[in-house]
Amino acid sequence: MNESKENQNSQKKIYSAEDVVDLRYILIVWIKWSWILVPLILIGIYFGYRDLKSFVPVYEAKLLLQTSAGTSQQSAQLSQIANVLGGDSSQSLSGGATFTRLRLMIKSPILASHLQKKYGLMQEIYSDSWDSASNSWIKPDGKDFKKNEARKRFFKQPLWNPPNVEALADHIGGMVKFKDLPEQGFIHAVTTHTNPNEAKRFLNIIFSEADQLIREQDRARAIKRLKYLINKLEEVTNIDHRGSLISLLTKEQGKLMFLDSEGSYTAKIVDPIFVSRNPTSPDTRMMFAIPIIISNIIGFSILTLIALFIRESKKYK
Repeated sequence: MNESKENQNSQKKIYSAEDVVDLRYILIVWIKWSWILVPLILIGIYFGYRDLKSFVPVYEAKLLLQTSAGTSQQSAQLSQIANVLGGDSSQSLSGGATFTRLRLMIKSPILASHLQKKYGLMQEIYSDSWDSASNSWIKPDGKDFKKNEARKRFFKQPLWNPPNVEALADHIGGMVKFKDLPEQGFIHAVTTHTNPNEAKRFLNIIFSEADQLIREQDRARAIKRLKYLINKLEEVTNIDHRGSLISLLTKEQGKLMFLDSEGSYTAKIVDPIFVSRNPTSPDTRMMFAIPIIISNIIGFSILTLIALFIRESKKYK
């Protein structure tokens, strides 16, 4: 019993009045050492100025798309075709799923390889590294490049390689941004460029070629299924089985009719590509406010540590 009381008393004595930090003392130190904030604020202003100086105005090209707001363009047309042909429209393709394929296709090496063959985008996008005279890529040189390569080698990072399809796919995937609108089922596809005409051209070819590739993939699958059903229909003699095959055959024919129709396939184009009249401008308030706020937080943290250090040093004198 005596030992337990002694332990309780010792635990109570762990914290004393001397251990309580007076916030007024910290406030006094903040005021006395507030000059430390001045260089930190100047550093924050410098970083804001650096970001402002490196800011490059760009033009935005926007394409308004309608995806899966209840019923997409694709599923609606498939339903109409199936109804005309007497088939079941409940199995129509999902517009949302098709649009997801579009977003994945834009980032894929398949589209990048297709665009490279058709437009030679790699030499256009990475023109600074392309030597048209020798028809080869130019390897960077200089002390900074060699130091960077040495650092990558030490940390087992990939070294420099000439641009390839994978790099082009990453670049294209980053060029097109999708912004959801408040209205359900509507999305803006956005591409930016320093040249407004180039912004419009890139968005047009990326969207149209990705849309066309998905259309061709589905057409090839539909033709393959159609041939299979036709062959099975010739083999089957049972009336019920033939009726099921005819129903499936009707749906595949409806899909092929839609695949051969004009217009976009993965999403409905509500408005044509619109290019902003004025380039983007920097948000100077946020550009300077964030570094200054961060520098103030760091400054007050340093002042608080200084106050605690002075207090502890006085206590042990």
